[in-house]
Amino acid sequence: MKIGIITFHNAYNYGAVLQAFATQSYIESLGHEAEIIDYHNKWIDADYDFQKFSIRRMPKRAFYRAPAYVIEKFYYFLRRKKYDRFKKSFLNIGPHRYYDKSEIILDGFDVVLIGSDQLWNTELTRGYDDVYWGDFSSPHNTKVLTWAVSMNSQKLNECDVVFIHNHLKNFNAISVREPYLKDLLTSVAHSNITTLLDPVFLVPVDKWDRLCSSICRKNYILVYAILYKEQAISFARSLAELYHKDVVIINTFSGNSPARKEEECLGPTDFLSYFKNADFIVTTSFHGCAFSLIFEKHFYCIEPKGSYNIRVHSLLKTFNEDNRIISGDSIPCQSDEDLNSSFINKTIELNGESARSFLESTL
Repeated sequence: MKIGIITFHNAYNYGAVLQAFATQSYIESLGHEAEIIDYHNKWIDADYDFQKFSIRRMPKRAFYRAPAYVIEKFYYFLRRKKYDRFKKSFLNIGPHRYYDKSEIILDGFDVVLIGSDQLWNTELTRGYDDVYWGDFSSPHNTKVLTWAVSMNSQKLNECDVVFIHNHLKNFNAISVREPYLKDLLTSVAHSNITTLLDPVFLVPVDKWDRLCSSICRKNYILVYAILYKEQAISFARSLAELYHKDVVIINTFSGNSPARKEEECLGPTDFLSYFKNADFIVTTSFHGCAFSLIFEKHFYCIEPKGSYNIRVHSLLKTFNEDNRIISGDSIPCQSDEDLNSSFINKTIELNGESARSFLESTL
């Protein structure tokens, strides 16, 4: 069968690109042909827009930052080049690019998978994007499924309920990434909804190993933080003093000054290599936690007091590792506690069985 994938493949984000690769890779491992449909949400594109440096556009009070700004944009350019090379080498992206649902032509696909990642996060897409909710023209015999898709909302207003109820009818089968989302959508549509882990867990660890770049740095604590970056760096430095290790920080397109000696120019394969070779990982990211589990690394997820990342909590609870979420600045006494490898591997194995069953029962 030929299976099309609609996802955030065009985002310059490690997790987004690697989950797209994982979905494609898994489908191919089942003997199907996989193609990523080149749909672009304008707001996702805008978030990663490479704005050219302009002296005239820079506020006078920020003029002294011009050198650092230029350097940061140069690093950004190099990172984008590495992402683009990865996509060209490893993602089978279709020849036609679409920006609107009216443009989409899906002739030739037996199945369309929508997901994974946060395609239903209305903050990222600035409202509901109909394409990610299956609202596009397709042949009557093409099946449309959601694939471990995620959402930001935990509470729905009346308009949300009406939209979701109407659009879930577009799908032949529905799978979501978090159990809370399954409960939320079931209450709206009373549909049969499956929960699946993020597709990065469907790729065998030895395949991730082979994808790693040749970077082989040793004896370091890795920081990968999209939110709460300063707290994560501070926590990592405390650990580094305790264990006499270096701190390596992966830049996350945050616009911070390169003076902090971050790893500025990493592509997706470099990202994997740094996770594989780290002695310890400090993260605030969902996919940071995911790859820490995949590579079975000592890790902690930083969460400031008063905040609650339901996606991370849901993931780590599934693997019985939710004690690794740290609120505050104190270093826990169990910081070198090993992961329960047998339980992690069993959970990944069961998820693989569920994913296969979900696809086969629908196909």
